[in-house]
Amino acid sequence: MPLEWRAPEGDHISPEGSRAPSGFALPRLRLQPLDLSQATLRTVLIGSVLVLVAVIAFGLRPVGALSSGHRAASANVVHTVSSGAAAPVQAALPGLEAMTGLKYQSAACAPDTACLHLVSQTDGVGAAALQFATAASAGRGCEAFVYSDAGGWHYLNAVCALPDQLSPVVGRDATVHVPADCASVHVAVRLNSPIAACLQDGTSVRIDGGPDYVDGKLWWHLKGRGWMAHEFLLGNS
Repeated sequence: MPLEWRAPEGDHISPEGSRAPSGFALPRLRLQPLDLSQATLRTVLIGSVLVLVAVIAFGLRPVGALSSGHRAASANVVHTVSSGAAAPVQAALPGLEAMTGLKYQSAACAPDTACLHLVSQTDGVGAAALQFATAASAGRGCEAFVYSDAGGWHYLNAVCALPDQLSPVVGRDATVHVPADCASVHVAVRLNSPIAACLQDGTSVRIDGGPDYVDGKLWWHLKGRGWMAHEFLLGNS
């Protein structure tokens, strides 16, 4: 036998099927007509047009316009190589070629021909320093610095000078470059390591280790002192 539900006496069942308790009256909402003047409509219309123009302009911006401030300072070239014995050299070449305008050759440069030719490579922990000759005979040389992380090998920057003036180089003296300030020397090769000293601009140091890539920085070991970040030892090109 079908069951039929009945509302208790005194309750009111609305046409939509909702029940209101006895003695309770649902308030009636009255919507006032919205009075929009011509000035208000004009303001809304202009605002909508401006938003549409901004959206279109954002979509048509040049590729890379939002990241122009996050590129390598020396040559504005970022190149990544995954792995392999030749990966450090391959990572360095695009940036170094862009900086010098010279092309790399695996063999020595021909007489009276400028090129880039690898003459030495110093491997550290997750980083490398590569020296290149730029001519068959004595002339300016270049040193490129690369590092590796989970994404592969990356070009950092480079310097060019007479071969005996390249810096920083393991086994040579270097000069601290930090105008009107001092550069921290860390006990260990990491940013949160205790600071052993703070060396003034122009201080001469001896590099006997590195390059190591730790905490997002390249580091060099200073003989008898500790570790210093790469940017404070980078010689001028």
